[in-house]
Amino acid sequence: IDRGLPEPQSSLFAALLLGTRGGLPRPLLDAFAIAGLTHLIAISGAQITLVVNLLRGVAPYLGVSRPRAFWGISALLVGYLVLIGAPASAVRAGIMGWLLLLTYHLGRQSYPWPMFALAAAAMAWQEPRILRDDVGFELSFAAVAGLILWQPMFERWLRRVPQRGGLRTALAMTLAAQLMTLPLVLVRFGRLSLVAPLANVLVVPLVAAITAVGIGLLAAALLLPALGWALLLPAWGALTYLVAVAEVASRLPYAAVAWALPAWTLAPMYAALVGWGRKLRP
Repeated sequence: IDRGLPEPQSSLFAALLLGTRGGLPRPLLDAFAIAGLTHLIAISGAQITLVVNLLRGVAPYLGVSRPRAFWGISALLVGYLVLIGAPASAVRAGIMGWLLLLTYHLGRQSYPWPMFALAAAAMAWQEPRILRDDVGFELSFAAVAGLILWQPMFERWLRRVPQRGGLRTALAMTLAAQLMTLPLVLVRFGRLSLVAPLANVLVVPLVAAITAVGIGLLAAALLLPALGWALLLPAWGALTYLVAVAEVASRLPYAAVAWALPAWTLAPMYAALVGWGRKLRP
C-alpha cells in the first residue's frame, strides 16, 4: 500500500482494509467524524456485513450457486480476519456478519434475532465489561440489527433506484444502519451529523467496492511490483474522491451540531424504532 499510493490515500486504504488509522492526519480524521463517515475506517459489524451482503448479491450474476456462495464468502471472511491479525473488534464484527450470512443461507431471514441475541450473549459472557465500556460492541450490534429490521423497508422505498452494481442494496443498508445507530451516537458522542445521510449515500457503495476488491488489487501488485502503482490507480481515484467528499461535507454550514441526550433515553428510542420497524415490515 505504501509503495503504490501517496498520502493520505495510502493511510486511508490501510484504514479501510485493515482498520489501522494511525497514519491518518488529524484534520482528515476530524473531517470524517463531522461528516459521519468514521465508521468506514474501522473494522465494524456494519462494514463487514455490508461487504458480505454485497458479495452475496453479486454471486448470482457471476453464476455462483447459493450454497457455493455461502462457503466461498465464509472462507473469504475467515481469511480476511486472519490477514488483519484477528483483533477482538474484527472477530466480533466477523461473527455478526457471518451469522447474518448464515440466516440468508438457511432461508431464515425472518428469524435472525435469536442468533444475534445468542452471539451477543456469548460475547458478553466472555467479557461482561463490553456491555458498559465497549461502544464498538453497541454500535456493531445496533447496525446489524438495523440491517435486519429496516433494510427491507428501505429497499422497498428505494425501489426506483437502480440495482446495478448493488447500488440500491448499498443505499438501503447504509440508511438502515445509520438509523439504528443514531440513538447511540447522540448519547455516547453528543453530536449529530446533519450531512451524514448524504455523505454516506455518496461514498458507501464505493467504499464497499474498494473493500471487496482491494485485497485482489494488492495481491496483483505484490505479484507485479513494478506495476503496483498502475494497478492501484483505480483505488487512488476512489480514495481521492472519498477524501474530497469527507472534506467538502465537513465544511458545509451546520454539518454537525451538538446534541447530547441522557442515557435513559436509549430505551424509549430503541423501543420506538423496533416497534415502528416491526409495524412497517412487509
